[in-house]
Amino acid sequence: MVSALFTNPFLFYALIAGCAASITSGMIGSYVVIRRIVFISGSIAHLFWEHGHLSMASQMLSDEWLTPTRALAAGILSALFMGGSI
Repeated sequence: MVSALFTNPFLFYALIAGCAASITSGMIGSYVVIRRIVFISGSIAHLFWEHGHLSMASQMLSDEWLTPTRALAAGILSALFMGGSI
């Protein structure tokens, strides 16, 4: 199993992405708990899920009105509005 991680590039990149995500999540999670903004982080997470689902549904219907890039941009803009940065 360990040899498959290093011979298959997809598994190797997935391992690197998982390690990077765990480090980033640990840092952001600590910040969220210290600043006591757990509820806003939950709502931002749900917002990104909804944008992703709408983007996938749009792609399945062969409709190009909401591409994944536009969904990501809309999610970031909505998160900035929620956080009060704009």
